[in-house]
Amino acid sequence: MPEHVTPPAADAEPMLLGPFLGQVTTSSIKIWLHFQREDAPEIYVTLHPKTFDSEAVASETLHLTPESLFTDCVTLSGLQPDTLYFYKLWTNPARSLPLPLQGLSDRSCISNALGRPGRANRLRRDELPQPARGEERRA
Repeated sequence: MPEHVTPPAADAEPMLLGPFLGQVTTSSIKIWLHFQREDAPEIYVTLHPKTFDSEAVASETLHLTPESLFTDCVTLSGLQPDTLYFYKLWTNPARSLPLPLQGLSDRSCISNALGRPGRANRLRRDELPQPARGEERRA
């Protein structure tokens, strides 16, 4: 590890900042994440259209190294305009162990691809998924 990077204390909670979504277009979205945990140098991202449990249509890998200050940003492409997408973050290549999001509900990890140029974005509040029973919607 480079001398200028201070590793976290062995008993420290992993530091999670994000995920943050940005540069959304009609066909792509960028996802940024900072996650400082030595045993998780890679986080796997999948993107699912319309429903939380639908099959992934795009995936990328975030590489979180001391040299990058445990931060990375990936672009997921191939989105369809005016489509609701759920994203999921995983800690293993098989995409079976979700990354704990420290209070953020999995079902609130959503984005909408932008509408085609010249058209209004069609996502309405009533189209957003409702929280599962016992979950609270966070503002």
